[in-house]
Amino acid sequence: MQYLASENKAHILFIEDEPSVAETLKDCLELKGFQVSIVQKAKDAIGLLSNLTPDLILSDVNLPDLSGLELFKQIKANPVWNSIPFLFLSGESTPESINSALEAGGDYFMKKPIDIDELSSVIQGKLSQNKLKEENTEQRLDAFKRRVVHTLSHEFRTPLVSIT
Repeated sequence: MQYLASENKAHILFIEDEPSVAETLKDCLELKGFQVSIVQKAKDAIGLLSNLTPDLILSDVNLPDLSGLELFKQIKANPVWNSIPFLFLSGESTPESINSALEAGGDYFMKKPIDIDELSSVIQGKLSQNKLKEENTEQRLDAFKRRVVHTLSHEFRTPLVSIT
């Protein structure tokens, strides 16, 4: 799987069906140092994810072909994509829609209009959090490998001792 981040710029996949909102937010996020790809439909997001893996997904809740919540569930059901932080955006946010998104496991829910500084801070925080999780997972895997190698090497030597 190819990751999209280049030159230490985190890559954001932004799913937004309103072109003016998408372009404005893309410009603002790029000024904050992010690389942004925009798609307008959930099926296009799934297609892009099949080839490339972004560092974070930012999605409108109301999309033309599938709700942002349904898209989120499809992404989280895929083991290759389920660790990608997912942020919801919506102009029509009710307490129920916010709770549904967060209870499903969404990382954050932001109401439109967007405060770009707040969004940038949330994105940085989620990316840092994700990086720490990945590092912790790698450390745990390395420790497990060392234990397995130690145990196996001991077990392989044990029968040979009784032969001599």
